[in-house]
Amino acid sequence: MSKTENGWKWLFHVCLAFALAFSMLVPMVGGVEANSEPVHNIHTGENFSTIQGAINAVNTTDGHTITVDSGNYSENVDVYKRLTIRSASGNPADTIVNALDSNDHVFNVTAGCVNITGFTVKGATASGKAGIYLDKVERCNISDNNATNNTDGIRVGSSSSNSTITNNTCTNNKEGIVLFSSNNTVTNNTADWNEWYGIRLCHSSNNTVTNNTASLNNHYGINLHLSSSNNTLTNNRANLNQCHGIWLSSSNNNTFTNNTASNNTNYDFYSDKDSHGNTIEDLTVASYPTTISFTYDKGVRVKGVNTPPSDPSGKVHIGKYVNATNVTADSWISLNVSYTDADLGNVDEDSLRMWKYSGTWTEVPPPNGVNIVEKYVYADITEFSIFAPLGNPSPFPPVGGEAYPVNKLAILAPWIALALAVVAGATILIRRRRAQS
Repeated sequence: MSKTENGWKWLFHVCLAFALAFSMLVPMVGGVEANSEPVHNIHTGENFSTIQGAINAVNTTDGHTITVDSGNYSENVDVYKRLTIRSASGNPADTIVNALDSNDHVFNVTAGCVNITGFTVKGATASGKAGIYLDKVERCNISDNNATNNTDGIRVGSSSSNSTITNNTCTNNKEGIVLFSSNNTVTNNTADWNEWYGIRLCHSSNNTVTNNTASLNNHYGINLHLSSSNNTLTNNRANLNQCHGIWLSSSNNNTFTNNTASNNTNYDFYSDKDSHGNTIEDLTVASYPTTISFTYDKGVRVKGVNTPPSDPSGKVHIGKYVNATNVTADSWISLNVSYTDADLGNVDEDSLRMWKYSGTWTEVPPPNGVNIVEKYVYADITEFSIFAPLGNPSPFPPVGGEAYPVNKLAILAPWIALALAVVAGATILIRRRRAQS
């Protein structure tokens, strides 16, 4: 072998040895092995192969944050420390935790002040099991998750309180969001396409339920059940459910404000005879649409009217209808139907009264009238059927979309005076010309 060949051979071995040494050094940065595992404790710098492993680590303590890289994880995660657990991407579509054991919750939270955000949780299909379960805890925050294909999407168990459930999507579960607790906030969630309930409160009081959608469920949109009292529900939508939109059962002193419940198969609002002291303000049902407010007792059922009966002779509708049905012989409802100036058309506003249709139209007995300042027609009702505000045609046709009834005649006075002045001036001019001729 020549000296040149020996030189190249020597150089090759030196380079090979250098490459091997360098490859062993690359995984080490400052004495810490580079990350090859997808779950991270950002406070300790430790990395783990599972979420549970990160929680169990001795160096993981209350207040730490665990981030989870995009991927699929098969786990039942017990969260017994006060932690924030979030997906690294913030996108639940790419960070999926599937129940390893379908007989257990995906996330079972038994510590307070836990935050869980950014996951898809699925596969907890045994009775009473949930994608995320809060068990006797306080001040937790469950946000921006997708809970699907569980018995319960998100379940807040008994003795839990002061937690926030926000911006979650709960679909294709038996029940979307279930509360067995008090003093929680449920806001900006979507609970659609579930087998039974979109949102259900059971033995739950003093909760705030706001800006949620509970539609297209196979049975009920929103249900307050078994002594769920003093809750406030505002700006929620419960439409196109296969049974009732909003259903109250043995639940008292709740306040509903600015909710929509339309085109539900049975009733848009249903309250049984054992629910008392509930107040409904500005509930919008179908009927073009119609916004109503009411108090009631002994049970009522309310539904929009999509195909209204014809007006009676001499009366004109304003496009507002509601079908109210009694639950017991003692049921009553104090009903207000709201309207705007644009609804009046060619109707004399002062003449509006509540009418009832039961094959023929009849005016509801007093108290029955109109509040033209706050724009609603009111009546106390003990005999149930389809109801609508009807009024007399205005003596003046609509101008610019608004009728001019007698009490607005003063608006025309300047124009009438101008016309008379023009006629008078023309008459004087004609007479002078005739006199000159």
